[in-house]
Amino acid sequence: MAGRKETIWQKDFSLGQVRPEAQERDDIDLVARSVKEGLNSVVLSTGQIEGRPGMRFLNATASSRGREVDLGEGRVFDLHFVPSGLILYDSNNTVEYTGNLIWTAAPKKWGTYTFEEISFWVVADPDSSSILIGSQHFPIQALILNEDGSWSFGEMAFATGFAGAIHQSYWRYNETVSIQPSARTGAITVTSSEALWTAAHEGMAIRYQNREIILGSVVSSTVINATVTEELPPTYDITVASVSNYQVGEAVEHSVLGGEGIITGIAGNVITVMATSRYDGFNTVASPKLVAPNAAQVISAVSEAVTPAATFIWEMQMQSPVHGYAGYAVRHTSRIFLCDFPGAPQAFAASVVGAINDFKMGSEDADGFVDTVGSDSGGTLRFMASVEDLLFLTSKGIYSHQTRDGSAITPATIRPVRFSRVGCASVDPIAVDDGCVFVDAVGQRIYAATLAGDIYTKWRAEPMTSLHPQLIKDAVYLGATSSGSENAESFIYVINSDGSAALGQWDRSNEIISWLPWETDGNFLSIYQCFGVSHAVVNRTVNETSVRYRERFDRTLVLDCAGEQAPHLNGHIASVYLDGWDLGDNEINGDGDPIDADGNVIPYPDHDGTPQIGLVFRKCLTPWPRKSMRTERGTLAVKRQVSLKITVQDSHQFEINGELFGAYRIGEDLTKPPPLRNEEFRTTLVGVSSSDSIRICQNRPGRLRVSKLGIKVVV
Repeated sequence: MAGRKETIWQKDFSLGQVRPEAQERDDIDLVARSVKEGLNSVVLSTGQIEGRPGMRFLNATASSRGREVDLGEGRVFDLHFVPSGLILYDSNNTVEYTGNLIWTAAPKKWGTYTFEEISFWVVADPDSSSILIGSQHFPIQALILNEDGSWSFGEMAFATGFAGAIHQSYWRYNETVSIQPSARTGAITVTSSEALWTAAHEGMAIRYQNREIILGSVVSSTVINATVTEELPPTYDITVASVSNYQVGEAVEHSVLGGEGIITGIAGNVITVMATSRYDGFNTVASPKLVAPNAAQVISAVSEAVTPAATFIWEMQMQSPVHGYAGYAVRHTSRIFLCDFPGAPQAFAASVVGAINDFKMGSEDADGFVDTVGSDSGGTLRFMASVEDLLFLTSKGIYSHQTRDGSAITPATIRPVRFSRVGCASVDPIAVDDGCVFVDAVGQRIYAATLAGDIYTKWRAEPMTSLHPQLIKDAVYLGATSSGSENAESFIYVINSDGSAALGQWDRSNEIISWLPWETDGNFLSIYQCFGVSHAVVNRTVNETSVRYRERFDRTLVLDCAGEQAPHLNGHIASVYLDGWDLGDNEINGDGDPIDADGNVIPYPDHDGTPQIGLVFRKCLTPWPRKSMRTERGTLAVKRQVSLKITVQDSHQFEINGELFGAYRIGEDLTKPPPLRNEEFRTTLVGVSSSDSIRICQNRPGRLRVSKLGIKVVV
């Protein structure tokens, strides 16, 4: 008995290329709305699938990625770091500014490293027309646009106080080591209880009871010369009737004048106190008492010690060539936040409100401060993200501090709260309209931190690649489009360690996540948005020479690394395309023109179009083999696939299992480019079982958009 023929239609490709294990699940929407393969494709918001745009060559580069910096009032630039400094491009691809700095030999650098090992961060501040640049390896640099239109580039100068103290962040790096200054003012020496000082400490700042000392030349590993910036607090020898119940390290207070301090030593009836506040509030007036937590004795005598007391309570500047620098920064609620300190892995530092170079630490609401995420599970605070709230991304979990209700972040109110145990890899996260996208600590999955809930909203980490894990292979870079993009769709870009890319599309309102693989003739290093358009940095091999190019995605192009002329492809075999004509592959000469075997420039057809010379990228669409179909009578098994109907829009020639469609037809004018096709094509499938794949490919330059597929099957 002959089987009945039915057509299985697919008009929605919105789930992209899902994991191959789905092949047996054609009974569910997962297969009905996805494809087995969708190479170099994009899913439209209408559910159609089309080939990605080509890329226009811009320039050769030594950078690995670009960063859009927006200083407001239309001052938008594409920033690139190269081994010898930085290059700033404007929207016309003109070099706006070149800054010179050998990054691997930066002054005050920390450690030994190669340029490729540097992970740069960038924060733009429109109010000051400044771009801050940093990494763990060198001090923060500032690129400043001056009022006259010129640029200044160099190490960021921290703000200073009236007494000359540097307003920077400090950290207790050596808690088990005590220090003792030789005097309260002027040129002094600082002695440590253990071997500590090296030549790298010269020029650094430390704080003794919140008063700054600038370190000088090293005398020995335990003694270093120094200069006092702010007069140091006094130390008093206080005599009492009995020292019973007083202990070293306890806080004490003068009962009458209110002087406060910490006990640093006890000898006989004399208690040595290092003053911490109200420095002149220690004397014998009115028979005062020295009040401690468990003692209160009358003071009989007070004298200032000749030498300030030794103490374990001291701090060193947080960023230095000794302990490294902030590995990441973000701007949020008018503060600059620094994190990923090599010597303080869970700490973060906040600037004074409204300042980018003032990190004066204090307890007032607008003061700068230093704190930690306080993770019980350990891990490193790798990134912070400015979204609706302030997010803290660690290698062991994700935290948030709420600011979306308008509340300020202050030294007293900062309190990161963990909402996920998913750790973050050392790949920069990317802020998107709905939250923050990041790579998990293993590097194999992509997550989104989003606010969820209708009445009570809270943060959660949602997996984005559960149905597409095969497309993420040791992710090394994340990028995304944002508001202001030329695309109607929003994209997330993932670059894998092998140079391939994965394109993510996310529609939260319809709970749709799509991923598709992208590749090019070379290796992607990054894909990023700048000036409303996606750009890429790509490693290629041109005429057997390794090159690195900066390119821009362009919807008018059907080739990569393309231009009207292509001197950047000199000596290489490239493809030539003109408004629908595929003019074949030819060698490119030094002027960027295609030439024949005799070295003659190949003429173009007599046509008012703009030629494209570049590199071909394949587009492939493979629907799932159909093994069953759902009917009103239930699910029926498919015996074989007998034909395919495909509806295309604005498309050039393509192949179905090697058979060509959409090319010139009998009677068409060969002096004009092949027309774009908007129609349905049909092909008979001979010997195609229910398990065999049907491959739709465009191996030559052109456009391809598929709006509908119909597979006729025998059930």
